[in-house]
Amino acid sequence: MYYISKVLGDLETWYFIIERLALTLVTVARKLRSYFLSHCTVVLTNHQIKFVLMKLEVSWRLVKWFIKLSEYDVCFQSRTVINAQTLADFIIEGIEEENPKEKE
Repeated sequence: MYYISKVLGDLETWYFIIERLALTLVTVARKLRSYFLSHCTVVLTNHQIKFVLMKLEVSWRLVKWFIKLSEYDVCFQSRTVINAQTLADFIIEGIEEENPKEKE
């Protein structure tokens, strides 16, 4: 497990969400280059990155970053929607497993 941190500069805080996602991917790819080169990387996201790249009005930053990412095997997949009740059940199960003595 790795922890990677990057503080956004003043201008970077004004980037659109999709640009911040691309910046994050490029930063992680730089720091974990050997892993990105040797494995297929799947990015789960709610954002439609593929459709954004097909637009003619894409910013030069996005184009530059996705050219850098093109050397890696990166696949973008949509995250599945989690039913609210399923999520609540999952959280409750985790709490119950952590505190088994409190039930008694």
